[in-house]
Amino acid sequence: MNTTVSVIMPTYQRAAVIARSIESVFAQRGIPGVRIELVVVDDGSTDGTATVVEEVIPPEPHSLKYIGLSHRGKPGLVRNDAFAHCTGQFIGYCDSDDIWLPHHLATCLSQFKTHPNLVMVETWWSFQTGEPTGTGVQFNFTPRWTDGRTTNTNCRLHLRSVVDQIGGFNSSEWGEDSDYWNRIAFQGPVRRIKIPTTANSYIRGGNHITFRYEPNIALEYGSQIWRHLHWFGVRLKLGIRHPTWLARAIVRKLRNALSRPSAQQHREANLP
Repeated sequence: MNTTVSVIMPTYQRAAVIARSIESVFAQRGIPGVRIELVVVDDGSTDGTATVVEEVIPPEPHSLKYIGLSHRGKPGLVRNDAFAHCTGQFIGYCDSDDIWLPHHLATCLSQFKTHPNLVMVETWWSFQTGEPTGTGVQFNFTPRWTDGRTTNTNCRLHLRSVVDQIGGFNSSEWGEDSDYWNRIAFQGPVRRIKIPTTANSYIRGGNHITFRYEPNIALEYGSQIWRHLHWFGVRLKLGIRHPTWLARAIVRKLRNALSRPSAQQHREANLP
């Protein structure tokens, strides 16, 4: 065993779905000689999350640690508490209602092997929606992925050493992940792989930040939407006045869309 990857999984009130997330981490394929060290950090759950986690028996040679905390509601601080329990050369993340696709770790580690000067690898991500049922949550996977312009914690694998250099996440309730990835990027090269390797869950009625109304977050989202609408309006006016520029912009967008991985490429990336 020559490589250990520590995986941080923060959780809060996710008894109904966390077992699925844990299973996805341990179901990684194409990683001979790699040991996964999963660190579940519970931000004070009272719904039986601890019992669900403690009943999981990790497959050899992997391991599972459960850390119980008092509730704070700050995801960055919860992840910071996990760092002290991480012994791997690499650190990855998987939120407790999301999943890693089976080729996630192999895809990221292959980049570190090919480019040893990297400090972090990031990938694309897919969507899945969840509908609560009487016995749990029914998930529906959407074969659609982002184009890498948004921040996603689950998609990243970085060197453990950068934590010692830049410290941990900040204490914000929202946006702490974007800040952290930007700080890591200042430490060295980052490589982006245009293949979806994780799936984010959005559970109706859940405690995901997307389904919570908080004035400061709503205001921030509103300002972002306004900026995008303004951006589009300005470019539309330019396109009307300069049709050649508009045609080139359309061609550029089409090329970017066609460069996304096909379903066949996605299957080929799902390493044995």
